[in-house]
Amino acid sequence: MSKPLWDVVLVGYKDRTAILDIIKNVTGKEAGDVKALADELPNTVLGNITRGAANDVKDALESAGATVMVRQVRGAAE
Repeated sequence: MSKPLWDVVLVGYKDRTAILDIIKNVTGKEAGDVKALADELPNTVLGNITRGAANDVKDALESAGATVMVRQVRGAAE
């Protein structure tokens, strides 16, 4: 049985600069892509990752003042 996968969804933030830096670090995306991701909320920062990795990203974003949701990917086995 496969393990469930999770998405990390950015819902909101207070400090845009700090959030952009974290998103860039965890995704490896270019600055323009990161800005586009942060400009349209809610938006998935990372998808189809393990629960532990999702929680790590969530914690990093929340420590910078973001509102974040971790949700199980549809169709993933429990």
